[in-house]
Amino acid sequence: MEKEYRQRLDEIAEIFIGLDFAKNQARILAFLVMEEKGAVSFNRIVQELTLSKASASTALQALIQKGLVAYQSQENRRERIIQVNLYGVVDYISYRMQILQEMRLLFEKMAEHHQADENYSREFQDIALLYDNLDEAVMKILKAFKGKHS
Repeated sequence: MEKEYRQRLDEIAEIFIGLDFAKNQARILAFLVMEEKGAVSFNRIVQELTLSKASASTALQALIQKGLVAYQSQENRRERIIQVNLYGVVDYISYRMQILQEMRLLFEKMAEHHQADENYSREFQDIALLYDNLDEAVMKILKAFKGKHS
C-alpha cells in the first residue's frame, strides 16, 4: 500500500480504537471502509494488513457478531467477499452512546447524595448537565442520519 493510503488507514483505525475496538478489528474496519464495496476478500485483508489468518479470522468473527461486517458468497467461487455493514456501525455506536445517559444518571444521583456540600454537589450537577447535552447532541445527529437513510 502506498504511504499516504497507509497513513489514512492508520488514522481511521485509531478512530475505531478510540471507540473501543480491538486493534485488528479497528484495522479491518478501516480497511473495509476505505476500499470499494464488494472488493475485499479474506486473503486480501490478510495480505494488505499483514495479519495472520488466525488473527484476521478472530477479528472478523468478532465484527460479524457485532453486526458490523458480513460475508457475501460469489457465484461459482469458493472465496467470499467481506463487506462492512455501515448501518451496523451506526447501530453499534448508538448502542454504545447509551452510556451517556447512564453517566448522567450516575452524576445526578451523586449530586443528590452530596447535597450537604453545595459546591461539591454543584460539580456533579454540572457534569450531569454536560452528559445530558452530549447525549442530546448525539441523538439529534443519529436521528437525522437514520431519517435520511430509512
